[in-house]
Amino acid sequence: MIFGALKILFIIALLDAWGYWVHRAYHHFDLLWRFHSVHHREYSFHFHPIELFFNFGGPYLVVAYFMGFIFPTVALAVVLFESYRGHGGLRWVKIPKAAYKGWTTRGYHRRHHENPNVNYTQITKFWDWVMGTSEVKASV
Repeated sequence: MIFGALKILFIIALLDAWGYWVHRAYHHFDLLWRFHSVHHREYSFHFHPIELFFNFGGPYLVVAYFMGFIFPTVALAVVLFESYRGHGGLRWVKIPKAAYKGWTTRGYHRRHHENPNVNYTQITKFWDWVMGTSEVKASV
């Protein structure tokens, strides 16, 4: 049981790193921007199918190949839920604002849509903090 939970956390950490670097690449390479610009045309949950594959499908298949399908499926469900929550402001439980300090929020991601050179992270703010791309307004 504990080993399974650690696997899920490890996979989420890998997907968090993958999400940051792929998202940042979308903004710095013209070919990738063509796919990602679908999402930036309006603040929405719209994605180009190729972007969806790069964000979720590809990493999922790689992890599933090495670890089997159960743990990556649970991790992917968490990541997709977090992505939906970050774009739609979904709140499934009342969580104190302080608990979101290290996690992306709708406001944090909205700032990315206002200034596309900051706040690339998908799940946690870790990679934005490490790479100096975190920008937080008082309301975020």
